[in-house]
Amino acid sequence: MKKMIYTAAVLVAIGGAVQAQQKSSPITIAEGWVQDNSKNKEFNAKETLVKADEVGEIGNGHIIVSEIQLDTEVAKLKDVIEFDTRMYTLNKQGKVQVKDAGVIVTHDKKKTSIVKHVIGGTDAGYQAIAYIPEKESVVTVTLSTYSKDFFDDHYSDFQKVVRSYSKNVQLSPTLSESTLD
Repeated sequence: MKKMIYTAAVLVAIGGAVQAQQKSSPITIAEGWVQDNSKNKEFNAKETLVKADEVGEIGNGHIIVSEIQLDTEVAKLKDVIEFDTRMYTLNKQGKVQVKDAGVIVTHDKKKTSIVKHVIGGTDAGYQAIAYIPEKESVVTVTLSTYSKDFFDDHYSDFQKVVRSYSKNVQLSPTLSESTLD
């Protein structure tokens, strides 16, 4: 007999969908947001947050947490940011704006993230991207939407998520499973 054990997870039923919210997450989920990890797998998202009333929907926007592994002898944080900027503006003939938006210091005051705003990109019309340096990777937290109003209304939620980041907890899939016979 095979049994599934969900470690460090709390199952929450929302709109008929069961979501696993891991307590060992490296971020704190902003109020009114929930995990919907069925989304953004193509972006190698470790976590995707959506507004609670938009679970399973296309929705107005989302917050994605991803991790980019680096060859630290070759790539640095500035290289990742420069590469992303080139990719956003490639063949867009000035239609995409990438602006510096300052820094956000994490709650544990161990990391300073560099924040960029991307306006007019193909992935979304409005994005805020926080680049958080780690020893062998860069963690990105991205608020992504086509709606300027949604972006403006939820930018403070994005900031809260970035501030809450702590690498004391490893980024991992939302649901941790082990099997017993």
